[in-house]
Amino acid sequence: MQASDACNTTSLKLKVELETTDTGEVKSVNSFVDSGATGEFIDRHYAKSNRLHTRKLSEPIPVYNVDGTLNEAGSITEVVDLILRYQNHSERTLFAVTGLGKQKLILGHSWLQKHNPEIDWVTGEVKMSRCLPRCCSGCRDKARVERMAQKAEIRWTEAVSDGPVPELHTDSEEEEPEEAEEPIEPGDRIFAIGLVPAPAEIRATSSVSQRLAEAFK
Repeated sequence: MQASDACNTTSLKLKVELETTDTGEVKSVNSFVDSGATGEFIDRHYAKSNRLHTRKLSEPIPVYNVDGTLNEAGSITEVVDLILRYQNHSERTLFAVTGLGKQKLILGHSWLQKHNPEIDWVTGEVKMSRCLPRCCSGCRDKARVERMAQKAEIRWTEAVSDGPVPELHTDSEEEEPEEAEEPIEPGDRIFAIGLVPAPAEIRATSSVSQRLAEAFK
């Protein structure tokens, strides 16, 4: 088991809550998400000052720094069982008790691999958007809401596609009503004149396609 002894470029600070499994007491604490650490660690002095119930290990676990040297805090001999909460995510986590210096909590590579969160290492934003639905009640509720939203969108799309085609309305000018012809009454005179059209010449010529066909004969 390895613990990172310094904050590096793969670390970011995360505000989380810890709930004890025996008394239900909730504490807010800054945790470091560090891909250089192999597990989940809690500082020995922080655990002692907050009177967290620890359990002894049957065999000590040696702790190595990232450079392969033994951690000066010594081997891990105790663990503490806590409920970790972040946003709507919650899970029961076993933290190894060791000396972390100024850091109180570390979430390492095993936590990142388990949940595969979306992390913006520039802004420090962490989204628990890729947890499995069985991860915790918060993740199950979130997955259920997303499924309901997807089903509602599908139903709405199907309802729109199955409905009648809307009529196309175009603006048209109102036609003026035709004036009724006045009836011919007795005594009216009708004038008529003959118009002879001028002779017209009709000349037939070949089309463009016909001329092209003739050119290739």
